[in-house]
Amino acid sequence: MDEEHRTANAGQGPVSRHGRLLDRVAERPDPAEWAPDELISLAEGAALFFPRGPLSEKSLRKAVVDGKLQTVTISRKIYTTPAEMRRMMRPGPPPAPPLPPQPPPDRFGGPASVRAGAARGKLAAAFEPRRGS
Repeated sequence: MDEEHRTANAGQGPVSRHGRLLDRVAERPDPAEWAPDELISLAEGAALFFPRGPLSEKSLRKAVVDGKLQTVTISRKIYTTPAEMRRMMRPGPPPAPPLPPQPPPDRFGGPASVRAGAARGKLAAAFEPRRGS
């Protein structure tokens, strides 16, 4: 951001990295004033939760790529929520990803592929030449 933007916007509220005022954040600068599920842009999230740093819009974009911040994209714009911002900042390991769906068990109690593999093994053993006969 150049000096002209800094001086033109001085004292008028939060400014994005492109020098634009973030009007919604200027109207409600306290994160408690926002509904937990209200959509906010990444620039608004950075200005709202980190008004003087340490994270910026660019940092939040990296958190999205790393899977640390959940977002939704609407009309090629990336949004998150105050609840997701708080979840991202919570200490501790991230939640485990959901497990992939498992095949339903067959009527014998196990996946069909396991049962078929066991049957192939028994069949191969039946046709092996016997030693010592």
